[in-house]
Amino acid sequence: PKSGLNQEYGVPIQPEDYNPNNQLARSSVNDVYNYIITDLEAAISQLGNVQSENRSTLGAVAAKLLLSRVYLTRGKTDDYQKAVNCDPNNGNRFFSLGYAQASVNKIAEAMQNFAKADELGLNEDAAGQMYHILGIVNQEFGKLDDALINLKKSELIIPADMDILKRKAVIYGLLDEITNGLQTANQMKLLAPSDYSGYQAAYILLKQAGRIDDAFKELRYARMNLPSFPFA
Repeated sequence: PKSGLNQEYGVPIQPEDYNPNNQLARSSVNDVYNYIITDLEAAISQLGNVQSENRSTLGAVAAKLLLSRVYLTRGKTDDYQKAVNCDPNNGNRFFSLGYAQASVNKIAEAMQNFAKADELGLNEDAAGQMYHILGIVNQEFGKLDDALINLKKSELIIPADMDILKRKAVIYGLLDEITNGLQTANQMKLLAPSDYSGYQAAYILLKQAGRIDDAFKELRYARMNLPSFPFA
């Protein structure tokens, strides 16, 4: 797990040949990760550029790829950069680094790594998340048209995401595109019929358009349809 690296819930470490009679205590998660990383680093160093004719034998490249995955799984602050260093031709590694940077508001660095990820290519799930994050960044910087483009790209890969729909509804409202906003609000109500946010988005958009009677109808529909209406 990425959390609780010092907790006593790891596995026993058996540095010597396996002996079923040994009763080893469980090591901490942190100690297990450190042991795996040290072991893989030693393997990479010893294997060097040796090429084996036996396809069942792992070489240094395979060890680096495995080490990259270990760093990503552990997820310490500098592990994402280490993962990139181990696997520099993998766009998914650059995405993970950019994601970590974006989460601590290092936007410029995140954009550089997202660009590299896009250049190298990345899997669909990572691409969907990347466009989602780019849409959020665009929205925060007031680049609403760009935000819509990136959110729609994300939506093509990861459909039925409430955060994307909520953001689109807000952006359509800011752009005064009431029809598109109402269509998005209806999608929200279909996707999450027990959630007030779809009705709320429709209410705000209708009120913005001066359609006061229709706006209050949304509140009445919400009161009738929701198991728990948020207002008395």
